[in-house]
Amino acid sequence: MQILRKLEVKIRYVLWAISQLKHPTSYDKVKHQTGEFIIKYGNPNWIFVASHHGKKQFKSTEFKVIRSRSRDWRVFKEKMKFQLGYWYNIDYQNPLFSRISYKNSDNIYFQRKYE
Repeated sequence: MQILRKLEVKIRYVLWAISQLKHPTSYDKVKHQTGEFIIKYGNPNWIFVASHHGKKQFKSTEFKVIRSRSRDWRVFKEKMKFQLGYWYNIDYQNPLFSRISYKNSDNIYFQRKYE
């Protein structure tokens, strides 16, 4: 049963990593109505970008990520490395078909019991 859970977790990690390809990450090239920029730092609400004119700030809805094979492969590897490095040993020990943990999951709660 443990082998099936390990396989299930890896498959679900792959599917999650593929779903994350559409989201911007650091150093992505993005297209904005004022030109092309490179993301320097970002979070879900605002993205700070660097250009030859200095830093500019845009909402994440105001630009589009310029995707390429090399960019998608880099993002996929980063997401898989994170999941396998930090969550895999926790997730595969849970029962088959139970939830798995994702980076920035809204439904992960860490509770500490005080006695």
